[in-house]
Amino acid sequence: MGDFMSQKLIPPFRYAIIEEDVFRGAHPTERNCRFLRRLKLKNMISLTPKKPSKVLLQFCEQENIAVRHFPIPKYKDDIPLTSSQIVQILQMVIDPVNLPVYIHCLDGSNITGLIVMCLRKLQNWNLSVIFTEFSRYTRTNTISSVECEFVESFKAEIEIGQILPRWLWQGNRTTKHPTLKIKLLDPPSPPDDDILLPLPPEPILYPPSSSSTTTTAPT
Repeated sequence: MGDFMSQKLIPPFRYAIIEEDVFRGAHPTERNCRFLRRLKLKNMISLTPKKPSKVLLQFCEQENIAVRHFPIPKYKDDIPLTSSQIVQILQMVIDPVNLPVYIHCLDGSNITGLIVMCLRKLQNWNLSVIFTEFSRYTRTNTISSVECEFVESFKAEIEIGQILPRWLWQGNRTTKHPTLKIKLLDPPSPPDDDILLPLPPEPILYPPSSSSTTTTAPT
């Protein structure tokens, strides 16, 4: 994977901090690995048509980072994400167990931006502020009417665990939200013999292997 020591600390294209321990950007390249190592990531959410590059998967294996790949088509005219996918991603991001996390698409722009906009909506941000933030990361510094309408109409049910990060509602669980349905999860209970309902498709998980023999990158 190259000599990490010879590389400068170069962040991925369109890299930014969304909230504490939540980061965004484009698909990382090899020259970004040393920078990403400093973030001490636990998870990487990849929103790309194909699985992440071999270099990135090797890096994540080496650093014990679980890669959760959602096969998302390239962004064209229509929104390539479904509400179900967005809910899955949001519930990963708001669970402190999964943090720190890096969210990326191919170029760190529209697809990643749609996830961030829905997260901001969950945080009760004003829509005009949400749209302004989104526009900062697009090639034309604009947002389309389709993207605006998608976020405005996003009204899914979000399941809230026992513990929240401080940046979401100051860490306080609540069922009150102006546009989204909030479901508070109870503490885990012992399994029973009830029939389980089908779940939405899971992302493709590339967990780090406990038997990895790759060389640890120097600091």
